[in-house]
Amino acid sequence: MRTLALLTAALALAALAACSDETKPRADGSTGADIATLFPASNAISGWTADAGGVKVYKTDAAAMGAVDGDADPFMKLKFTQFARLIYTNASVTADVRVWQMPDAATCATLFTSLASDSLYKPFTWEDTSVGEGGKIASASGKYWVYAHKGAYEFEAKVQAADEAAKTASLGFVNYIAGKIQ
Repeated sequence: MRTLALLTAALALAALAACSDETKPRADGSTGADIATLFPASNAISGWTADAGGVKVYKTDAAAMGAVDGDADPFMKLKFTQFARLIYTNASVTADVRVWQMPDAATCATLFTSLASDSLYKPFTWEDTSVGEGGKIASASGKYWVYAHKGAYEFEAKVQAADEAAKTASLGFVNYIAGKIQ
């Protein structure tokens, strides 16, 4: 009887573990996982507090345009499947963290390559940074901005300060997100 109870408990734990893997966003975008799970909780990036309203998720062109105005254009052109955004604060500094899910990894890689020539990104001098499958970082106009991609996801962080702490935070956000994608 005890052996049966232990076997039942072990099977239940194995099933639970398998289910938890299914809820993690996969690089190919194949799961129905909640994109909001990619965002760090408050203080996961030291000193940064997530907006009390939580992650906002948008699944239509109109909703994305309403949330970020013209910033959505290159993503809409390549048919994003969902977009999520969360604002963080650290004292008087804000960070705008965004994740775009594209239809597949190939489309996301095309997007990543094309962003450098997009009118929003083009004015900045971008340097390569090691995040996900490719990343870029720039410091200009009083902010640090990092964008990167992994699998079907493009993600970015804009920290409204141009010091080393802002650079560390912007890289912290995108590295956290990259680490959450299987």
